[in-house]
Amino acid sequence: MTEALRGTARDQLRADLAKRYNAGASIRSLLPHAHGRSYGFVYRLLDEAKVVRRPRRQPRPTTQ
Repeated sequence: MTEALRGTARDQLRADLAKRYNAGASIRSLLPHAHGRSYGFVYRLLDEAKVVRRPRRQPRPTTQ
């Protein structure tokens, strides 16, 4: 089991994951960046960051 993530480390991970998600990454593609954390953990961090999640199976924004 992974150790609880608190304080500055949690804030930094939350900001990084939110930035990547808003740039078009899927939650599943964020898992390697979450250092062994679960899908549910990543989902909760995005929720804490007040990220507006895309509907399921929607195309991701294209990068230019």
